[in-house]
Amino acid sequence: MRGRTVVLVALASAIAGACKKNQSDADRADKTTETEPTQPAGDDATSAAPKGPTGTITGVVKLTGTPPEMPMLQRGSDSFCAQKEMKAETVVVGDGGALANTLVRIAPGAVPGWIPDETVVVDQRDCMYRPRVQGAVRGQRLQVRNSDGTMHNINARRLPWGERRDTETLFNRGQPKGSPPMEGKIRDGDIMKLKCDSHGWMQGYVVVGDTPYHSTSGSDGHFTIEKAPVGTYELQAWHEMYGIKTAKVTVEEGKAATVDFTFDAEKDKPPSMTGGSAPAGGGGP
Repeated sequence: MRGRTVVLVALASAIAGACKKNQSDADRADKTTETEPTQPAGDDATSAAPKGPTGTITGVVKLTGTPPEMPMLQRGSDSFCAQKEMKAETVVVGDGGALANTLVRIAPGAVPGWIPDETVVVDQRDCMYRPRVQGAVRGQRLQVRNSDGTMHNINARRLPWGERRDTETLFNRGQPKGSPPMEGKIRDGDIMKLKCDSHGWMQGYVVVGDTPYHSTSGSDGHFTIEKAPVGTYELQAWHEMYGIKTAKVTVEEGKAATVDFTFDAEKDKPPSMTGGSAPAGGGGP
């Protein structure tokens, strides 16, 4: 499994600034980032998008039933974070049951893998991960920023697709305030669950696949996957609490295929939850 871990190589100044305060984290990160070379996004992965006719996939993700009430986050342990009150964001529901932060993608293996040039950016802002949920491609570059006036540490854990519990540490690095971004390549094919050991309420997710044909639903529940290759595919929708839904989609040249997803607040909640309440701290799976 070590050959599939994520390698996040921080700039020297960021690592140096974190050493004294987070030596144990740095030691653990060194152990978890000793990897063998990994071919990203499949053996035939390239950095160029495949040629051919394309279309668009669009739709809305909704939650039926009564959504769980999100508690206020207990952020008083850090004077910087305590300046702004925020609720947990495990379930964010808008008008008409619109469900935000759901990652929708063409199922891996459906089209040839390729790696976009764009860098995947995770920002620590207001003592939260922004965006909370986004997609990425194995082999794509990842940048982690700290825009806050306090120190964070990025504890990335492997969350296997379809599972609710993370399995191992991928990397764990401290990032003091004002330090440069950390950068590296994503070398894992599962979901990267981001946590901050200093601020237990902070969670974020990078859902890793083999192509960039993915989109995350916004506050209105809408998602759009642009320039999808023509063909018929399985479409997957993943939400941190409610799990996975699938649907078939046929993409035609120059047209928009519409696929909607619906999660049920009661039927799709994790078995460990009772009474419709949110996980402690708004944690998720």
